[in-house]
Parts: sequence; C-alpha cells; structure tokens
Amino acid sequence: MKFRKEVLQNGIRLLSCHLPKRKTVCAQVAVGAGTRNEWRRYKGLAHFVEHMAFKGSRNFPSPVAIAKAFVSTGADFNAYTDRDITSYEIFSSPSGIDRALEIVLDIFFYPRYRTNELKLERGVVLAEHRDYLDDPTDVLDNLQSQLIYGANHPLGWPVVGNSRSIPEITIRNLLNFHHHYYRQTNNIIVSVAGNFSGATLRKLRKYLNGIPQNTFHLPKANYRSRQAKPRLAAKYWDGKQVYFNLGFRAYPHRHPKIAALAVLDAVLASGWGSPLSLELRDKRGLIYGFDTGIYQWKECGTYEISSSLHRKDLKTALKVVLAELRKLREDLVSADDLDRVHKIFDEYLNYFTSSYDFCDWMLNEELFEGEIKTPQEWVGELKAVTPKEIREVARELFQDSGMNLAVVGSHASSYKHSLKDILTV
Repeated sequence: MKFRKEVLQNGIRLLSCHLPKRKTVCAQVAVGAGTRNEWRRYKGLAHFVEHMAFKGSRNFPSPVAIAKAFVSTGADFNAYTDRDITSYEIFSSPSGIDRALEIVLDIFFYPRYRTNELKLERGVVLAEHRDYLDDPTDVLDNLQSQLIYGANHPLGWPVVGNSRSIPEITIRNLLNFHHHYYRQTNNIIVSVAGNFSGATLRKLRKYLNGIPQNTFHLPKANYRSRQAKPRLAAKYWDGKQVYFNLGFRAYPHRHPKIAALAVLDAVLASGWGSPLSLELRDKRGLIYGFDTGIYQWKECGTYEISSSLHRKDLKTALKVVLAELRKLREDLVSADDLDRVHKIFDEYLNYFTSSYDFCDWMLNEELFEGEIKTPQEWVGELKAVTPKEIREVARELFQDSGMNLAVVGSHASSYKHSLKDILTV
C-alpha cells in the first residue's frame, strides 16, 4: 500500500493508491467548499448544487441520460455535502471505472442547469428537508450546531437549508456558486483507490490537466467563540424518548493534541468495557446505546456525547456523564484502560480494507490535514499518547465555559430549569 499525491499544472491534486488485490475501484471528486461558503438568504445552496449535478451535464443532457450511463457501467454513485466539502463518489469494477470517471467528471465540472429540472429538484430537496424534520436525531444535531455556532454563522446552519431558503435558490445562484468554487482548481481534489490500471490513471491525469487553471482564494466565514458559560437549548418533540447532545468546544484540524483527544474518546466510550457503557447501560439500565464524536473544522471543533432515553432518566444520565468527565480531569487513565483501547486501535486496522476506506482516507487527510499519513502511522500516534496528555486534554476541554447541552423531547420548556443546576464539571 502506497499513497501517491500529484499536484497538476493547474493546481488540482490527484491522489492514488493502487491495490491490485482488490476487486473494486473507488474514486472521489471533491471541492473544499460547502455550507460554510453560502449566503444567509440561500442556506442549502451548496447542497442544492450537489443535487443539480445529477440533473444534466455537457455530455449527459438529462437525469435519465446520466442514470442510463451509470447503469451501463455497473457502477454505484453517491454524493454528499458538508460544512467544508462536497464530494462525488463512484464505486466500480475495474472494467467499468474509465466510463464511470468520465460521467462523474462531466457532471462535476460541466453541469447544465435548466428551469424545469430546478423546479422538480426543489421538490426533492424540500422532501429531504421534511425527512430531517421528522427525525429527532437530525433535529438534535441541528439544534446543537445552532447552539454552539449561532444562527447567524454558516456552521450553525442545516446543510440541506430550510423551507424558506430552498425556494429562494435560482439558476443564477447555482451558476455563481459553481463558478466560484468548482472552478477553483487549487481547491479540487480527485482521489482514486483500488484495482485500477496505469492507463486509467494516465487518462484521468490527462483529463484533469485539461481543466483551465483558476487558482485563487475566496474568503470563508471564520468563527470565533465568545462563550463564557454553559448553554442549554431545548426543542419540543412528541416522542417516547428524549434525546440529548452534550458538547464541548474542542480542537480544529491540524491541532497537535487531536491524537490525545481521540484516545480520550476511546477510553471514555469505545467498547463494552468503556466507562460510559458500564455506568449508563450495564449498572443503571438507563440507555440502549450512545454516540460520541470529534468534529473538526478549519478553526474550531467540538467533542460531543449523545443518546436517547426516558425523560425521567435524563438528569441522572447527565450526572453520570459529567462525573466520568470529571474523573478524566482528575485521574490518570489506568494501564488497563490504555491496553484496552490499544487493542481497539489494532482491530481498526484490520477493518480498514475496502477501496473506499483508502480513497476516503486520502481525500480527508489531504483536504483537512494537509498531509497524507497512513492509517498505521495514525495508530502509532494514538499509541504514543500518555495518560498525562489525556488528562491535560480533559482539563483543557471539559470546562463550564465550553459546555453546550441540546435536548429534544416532550416537556422541552422544563429542561432549562431542571437541568441548569447540574451543568458543571
């Protein structure tokens, strides 16, 4: 396994990892732009541009033509939009990858926006938006983002937009966004991994070199926190469970302490023997499951813990979580806990096998970290983290001034009063 990076003459970065024993090829064509680059009136514009790429392009003039072309290759395709990235992905057999690349590159660089397709796709995007409104976990995620970053900053906006902004988006908006970002060649990355031939890579390189150079830097809405005390937001949801997300301000991309935070997260929450699993599920029977996550952006980040449970157990569960965070602030992690998570890290490498795993790894390492480490190198960094470094991170991040609690459930109006007194570490 060897990761290769080429910076083409126009600034596009081409990443490749040849895996001759695999039976598939994955490719991603991505731009370092997303929700962060939108205007307030047109929330969801980056996501809408992604949708409209599949509605017609220079060589495939309709959604039917695009669908038929993809079907003829046997390839699968997908796309996603996030705060700082929009990526178009294909999963193919080696025999179909050349044609699949032709299609995805055409819809990425040369979409054709038509009024009738815009009207139809607006209905699709609004339906997706309504789906999110019907999912309490999505409602919770959006509430937490708004609580942390504010309703006036793009990091606090829902990626899909909302019922007011989606109808506002016009063909001119789509064209402007595509022109500004999808033609910014120094912000475009193409990643390919799997069982592809040298001829495939040469053909891809030739195509990308034909894209006119347009290397400039557009401003993004930077974020700076002014939070000084715990924040709590609650939203009504008519369901059997109450959902919570306890978040703390954390580190941005390329921060030197991110490995220590990743080990802290593994100690706290990974595996059946983790403190959160033992205390919340095994000893008290409060929850079925929980999630933790490290979310990083260019200049900021968060560490979040979320779960769902009966409303009467919410306060107890939060007390348990906060008590475990205090332990990490006060005590050194034991040798047994470190051994437990080191085994988890080794197992992670065993599951890192598919062409998609390698393709996506290269893309995210290059775009967000500025260098492509191997998974083995990353695991080596994790294993080098010491108990003192973990405690230092816990003391730095788990503070009242960076705490944010979002709750979605019935009796929402009562949570600010009933939970206010426990929000302290």
